[in-house]
Amino acid sequence: MKSLCRPLATGIFAILSLCGNAQIIAQQPTAVLGIRSVDSLLDDADFVGEKTGTPGIKQQAEGFLEALTGGRGLEGVDRTKPLGMYAEVGEDGPKPGPVIFLPISDQDAFIEVLKAVAPDLEESDGIMSMSINGRPLQGVISDGYFFASPEEGALDELHNPAEIINEDYDIALDINIADIPENLKSVFLTTVESEGRANLENSPQPATEAEAAGREFGFEKSLAVMKALVNEGETITIGIDVDAETGMATVDLGFTSIEGSELAGSMKAFSELTPMFAAAVPENSPLALVISHPTTGILKDLDQLFDQIQKSAESEIDEDINLQNDEARKVAQEAAAKLISIFKATASSGELHSAVFMTMNEDNQVGFVAATQLEKTSDIQPLLEQLAAEQNQDGKERLKLNADKYKGASIHEAIPAADFQDELLGSENAHLAVTKNSVIGGIGHSNLSAVKSVLDSTSEEVDEETAPIYLIVQPARLVTIFEKNDEALLERAGSIAGTDGDFLEISIEPDDLGATLHIEFSLDLIGLGGRGR
Repeated sequence: MKSLCRPLATGIFAILSLCGNAQIIAQQPTAVLGIRSVDSLLDDADFVGEKTGTPGIKQQAEGFLEALTGGRGLEGVDRTKPLGMYAEVGEDGPKPGPVIFLPISDQDAFIEVLKAVAPDLEESDGIMSMSINGRPLQGVISDGYFFASPEEGALDELHNPAEIINEDYDIALDINIADIPENLKSVFLTTVESEGRANLENSPQPATEAEAAGREFGFEKSLAVMKALVNEGETITIGIDVDAETGMATVDLGFTSIEGSELAGSMKAFSELTPMFAAAVPENSPLALVISHPTTGILKDLDQLFDQIQKSAESEIDEDINLQNDEARKVAQEAAAKLISIFKATASSGELHSAVFMTMNEDNQVGFVAATQLEKTSDIQPLLEQLAAEQNQDGKERLKLNADKYKGASIHEAIPAADFQDELLGSENAHLAVTKNSVIGGIGHSNLSAVKSVLDSTSEEVDEETAPIYLIVQPARLVTIFEKNDEALLERAGSIAGTDGDFLEISIEPDDLGATLHIEFSLDLIGLGGRGR
């Protein structure tokens, strides 16, 4: 994915620049950039400024506007209604624009403000002509809004702001992908692919064939996603919202697809997934990652990737100097083949489910649990027996098979290396539970009880609205656990840890036609950087 980022950015800006001024991002109607209101914008800026250690932003902005307009400020502007801009692309290319729109409460007062900023303002047949900072601008007042554009013809037909503004966010950017001509889409995708491949060629080359296959798989899948989004996407929305009452900020990046398209079908399948391990995550876990994803449509590619990995593993086993005879190599080859067989069978099930989460006690000792869905788990037992034979030498039992049974699972126990047991993780041995369709491993504080809790959770219902992919973090809590030297950072983290302000969530939330990357976080966390209050 990294290799696509640079050409992706280049291509996006190339397309959007065709929609008018290069400083304007294309949105619906091909493009709309909307702001809830002047007051909400200034209030948000003021609130964020307080959190980042720069108070008084609203007052400074008001002072600047008054200085700019000869003391008039925003007289005549309706500070409670939406404002923004839009740009359009037609079949023959970009239409004149972009167009800025600003709500007006008092037309005469607003014109006086304009004259203060643009003394050369003239009006003819309802069209105002002026220049601001040496740049020509045309304007018109219609239906309670002032519309302005640097290009002639842009104001011939006006869009109603009330119909095109996204009211779900304080600031929203809506891009109508379906409105972009096919030739521009083709140019964009060609740019993405060619520059992406050039980046791959110029990057350090993979050390193994398996690594090369994995990198190529990642590139091809990322490119396929981009092509699907561009060719079958309907809209893209970028939304930012700040809630001063809760102290939370939200950033969303979402898209919808054309109904009936292959992309829409994929999103529907994605949205119908119920995360297998979501109920296992403790409510107050400092760190939790849950991933569930359908494999529909990529099974063939996954099989090819696994075949390449197996081929590479066999080659490395043949060359491993630590395997001193043919029998040892044969055993290693068989083990590798069984692992690949398990991965293939799991992918063929149609769904992939995994979770990783962290637990902690009052003494800040921590434990980690990882769970993953696996098919053909019966093949894991001989692999463990082989591993136990290798580890349990010199009369020392480092791996105890079938140390416990719980909810139909075999639980195996491992003694970590002495240097791995410390004050943070505690002295409890590690555990691995194997069920008929999953493997759950735990290490550190109270990991056996945590592993059993995962086994208990299989009978619990998961909320249908639970995102199939999500990451929840308590950043301040993690700092208090792992930071040992930075006293100032520990002090800042200590003031946030354990409060509602210690919250960060990143999730992917699909629906029948699209998906949203949702990021929600407390603005208190900005203080961890040392600049907040």
